Amino acid sequence: MKFRIQKISVFALITCIVLFSFSYISTVQAYYYPLSQCSLTTMVNYSGAGYVTPSGSNLLYYYGSTVTVQAVTYPGYVFDGWYLNGVYQGKLSTITLTMTKDYSLYAVFSQRTTILTITTNPIGGGTTTPGAGIWNYSAGSTATVKAYPASGNDFSGWYLDGVYQGLGTTITVNMDTDHQLSAFFSGPNTNPTPEPTSRSEERRVGK
Repeated sequence: MKFRIQKISVFALITCIVLFSFSYISTVQAYYYPLSQCSLTTMVNYSGAGYVTPSGSNLLYYYGSTVTVQAVTYPGYVFDGWYLNGVYQGKLSTITLTMTKDYSLYAVFSQRTTILTITTNPIGGGTTTPGAGIWNYSAGSTATVKAYPASGNDFSGWYLDGVYQGLGTTITVNMDTDHQLSAFFSGPNTNPTPEPTSRSEERRVGK
């Protein structure tokens, strides 16, 4: 009888331990934490000069991930470089960031300039407006130049980059690149004006 009671007691003890264990396990809860994220804000200093991609404010990326940002420049402008959290990063059109913190990325553009060099031949044969010298123009703009012969002289024509352009006293130059414009005058005390050379003749001579 005693043996049976002891056997039942052991069985009851094991049952209690198992039930207690299951009760403890059922109270365990799982907690999930989101991955840390960092923000990126991209900006341009002059929206008409170009854009960046991706673009926007507070773009979210997981911590440690990488993102490549590209600058696209419109015609007539140049890309001057990146500023990351206020620090200059260079002029490559793309930049790759490792997102270990929040970043503010600034793309800086400026307008491209071209140079028009104006000369008169001879110097005392006449003047131009704008005058002889070096002038800066925004790329893609136009420059209008007018010739004024000195007293007793005549206007003999324009030469743009060495190519004859005609006798009209006013000329408009498309400033898509740097140019050199020469105004020739003739008179009693001037040197002879060079003979006009057509573009086709000039190409044959160049060959």
